[in-house]
Amino acid sequence: MKFLEFAWFGVFLTICRARKGTISTPIKLKVEASSPTSLRLTWDPPVVSPNSLMGYSLVFVPVQTQHKRRTHVELFINQFNLTNLRPGTRYRIKVAPLMNNGKLRGVYSSWVKVKTLTDNKNASSQNRDLTDQSPNSPQVPSHCARIRQVCENIGYNYTQLPNYFNQRTHDEAGHEFSQFTRTIQSNCSKVLHVFLCSLYFTPCANDSNTVTPPCRSVCRAAQRDCEPWLKRNGFGWPYKFRCSSFPDPSDKTCVSDDGTITQVVEPNVVPKKCDPLNTDMCKDLGYTFVQMPNFFKDETQNEAKLRIKEFYPLVQTKCSPALRFFLCTLYIPPCVINVNEMIHPCREVCEEARRGCEPIMLRAGFHWPDVMKCSRPDFPLNRSGFCLKPNPQNPKATAVSPTQSHCQPLMIPYCRSLNYTSTILPNLLNHTSQTEVNTTLASKEMSLLMKSKCSQHLKRFVCFLLAPHCTSDGKPLPPCQSFCEKVKRDCANASCHWLANLNCAKFPTLSRKRLCFGDPLTTMDCVGPHSRPCTVISSTFPIILKCSPPAARFVIDEVNINLYNGTHILMSSTSDVLRECNGNSRSVNGRYECQFSVLYSKYGISAQTVNTVTVKYHCRKT
Repeated sequence: MKFLEFAWFGVFLTICRARKGTISTPIKLKVEASSPTSLRLTWDPPVVSPNSLMGYSLVFVPVQTQHKRRTHVELFINQFNLTNLRPGTRYRIKVAPLMNNGKLRGVYSSWVKVKTLTDNKNASSQNRDLTDQSPNSPQVPSHCARIRQVCENIGYNYTQLPNYFNQRTHDEAGHEFSQFTRTIQSNCSKVLHVFLCSLYFTPCANDSNTVTPPCRSVCRAAQRDCEPWLKRNGFGWPYKFRCSSFPDPSDKTCVSDDGTITQVVEPNVVPKKCDPLNTDMCKDLGYTFVQMPNFFKDETQNEAKLRIKEFYPLVQTKCSPALRFFLCTLYIPPCVINVNEMIHPCREVCEEARRGCEPIMLRAGFHWPDVMKCSRPDFPLNRSGFCLKPNPQNPKATAVSPTQSHCQPLMIPYCRSLNYTSTILPNLLNHTSQTEVNTTLASKEMSLLMKSKCSQHLKRFVCFLLAPHCTSDGKPLPPCQSFCEKVKRDCANASCHWLANLNCAKFPTLSRKRLCFGDPLTTMDCVGPHSRPCTVISSTFPIILKCSPPAARFVIDEVNINLYNGTHILMSSTSDVLRECNGNSRSVNGRYECQFSVLYSKYGISAQTVNTVTVKYHCRKT
């Protein structure tokens, strides 16, 4: 049971620098302007008490707006690049340690004031905010000219020819641009002006052959907003403006929705001695990169994997919740950025593992290895030096049953068209894997049942039965008893023994204490007083949310930005995306849909570091 506590709630790696007293703040916070749109931050790690350090909370504020922005920095990084900032803008920045309970410990460091660069001297690509000087100034390339009045105040001041459409004179570009004057004046979109100006009056670049187009997201926003207005006036969205032809800011420099020029910033580079973790036994322990050689002088992870396999039978006995962590930090040690020496597990971890597992080893005729004796100076006490230990276990974990399953991504093609993305197994028919479910769906009897179309709800019922939706608290939501009975009645003449023999009595009935999928009430579509929030995970924009009638108003409960490095950033406010979502809600195939995007730069996040965005929402009647 203790081992399951350890596995279910996860173990986060922490560096424990033991001293009595309270935690100190990070010291010597240094900030350097590295380009017109980015700042490089470094700081010294704090001296911590036995409490576990989870990471850092970073706050930065543009001095002019005083609008605070916050981001999370993972544990083993004490340097960070803030990107997508405004050139020539003053910022105030501070940082504080973040503890394993999600709360700050101690106080923030002192504010550090810094200003981003105002010219292109240290930037890797073109300047977006050239100063108001003549074209002959050394800071303005000779092939650039002051931007036309129709595009003033959009985010950059100088333009160049030829433009995106290879037009070589300002008169030619201005004449075609004027065709869209009425559309701009309609105010159908707040980004249309920037979109058109970046096409016809391209931002100035150091190289006259370099054309900076608008970003794909800007095009999509302009098309989404203005296409209805164009259609009402007898026009369509021009083919030459097809959004698929414009770049994504993570791939190529482009003009964003506020006229700023995005920078393609290289991600933080992991030290050369570190390699990705590929040892299954050591996954889910809080780190994803390893550093070799290890405690036993193995030079490669493959060598270490062969040696740690000897302990696999002992780990399987679950003799101690600390054993797996102890072995992995010795054989497959984590890579700690900015620390050259290997950090060993704490003595308390060694003693807990030995206390639980040595009796089993003795009964099998083995002794605890001398090289792992807990009294060795290699395993320091938590209060006397740097060492590694797992997160304190949650006492509520004792309620986890030995058969507890976990949510897993829905990989069944037949069911992925429905509005859910995660499932949990085993199901009510005791299928233990999605492969078994796919085999059942591909069977001849099931294929004939699907082709019969005996019930309009058949697909939803089959998917909810074979691949039940996994809720945010890790529980399955099976079909309701009444839903099962309705589908059986509809398909009574389908000659399907599998469905005819299905006992609907074993399915739950919908109540405040027991949730299930029913028709027309489906918690999948977040309708009704008993529903749980839906969860949508998207890797592309726009993000699409769906609800079934009679609910037509969306309520966004939570938006999480998930980075490739494992960091999860919770948006402090959902008001902007909620306004955008309900502002363009529409009926599609009998359901209500809304679309919205997330402006990463508002949260100090580089788009190329983002893996997915998770949205939790529900619906209400209007």
